[in-house]
Amino acid sequence: MLIASAMFVFDVPAAGLITLGVLILGIAQLTAGTIGLFLGAVVLAIWYELFIA
Repeated sequence: MLIASAMFVFDVPAAGLITLGVLILGIAQLTAGTIGLFLGAVVLAIWYELFIA
């Protein structure tokens, strides 16, 4: 956080790159979470069909 603030004070483009990177990471994390939830639901449904139904 301190490094990011220092870079913002001295070099705005670098801070822009950091912000962009954080945004991309956040979006990637959300996407991965959504895919993970979907896969979890599929696995749960298959498990339910095989063992409970």
